Formats: sequence, C-alpha cells, structure tokens
Amino acid sequence: MDGLATMTFCATFGWGALASAIPVLAFQGLLIRGMQLLEPAFHNRPWPLIDSINATNGLLIFCVALIILEVKKVRVAEYLPSLILAPLLIRWLW
Repeated sequence: MDGLATMTFCATFGWGALASAIPVLAFQGLLIRGMQLLEPAFHNRPWPLIDSINATNGLLIFCVALIILEVKKVRVAEYLPSLILAPLLIRWLW
C-alpha cells in the first residue's frame, strides 16, 4: 500500500516524494530488525499481555474502518492510551 501511495504522490508532487520514501524504509527496516533480535526473548514466555495489545489494536483498526466507510465518526486518537492500559489491566487481573 505504501508503494502505491508513493507512486501516486510521485505523479502529483514529483521525485521528491520518492526520495522521502528512503527514510521511511530505513526506519521500518530498523523496527523489523530490532524485533527480529528481540523475538527469542518473547518467544519462550507466556504473554497474555501481547494478546491484549492485539485485541486492542484490532478494535482500533475496526474504528478506522468505521471512519473510512463513513458509518460513524470515532475519535481514534483518544483510544491510543488503551494500548498501554490494556496490558497493565491484564497484568493486574491475571
């Protein structure tokens, strides 16, 4: 999806849009490589905390779909702290 959006921006704004993709790719690559290095530490433990983050993330994506389909206006930014609070609540209740 990022590639298609970049091509559209290139058609509209010129080659500067393509040049701006380089830092984005570097940052995303850094995140992926960092998670690959940390994966063994997370793989061997039971992590209900990650399940709570995934569930909260799914709900946020659903709210974005509601906005895109113009079904309901949801202020998604107000729910971003739930990505931190959900694991804390699970840790407290577990």
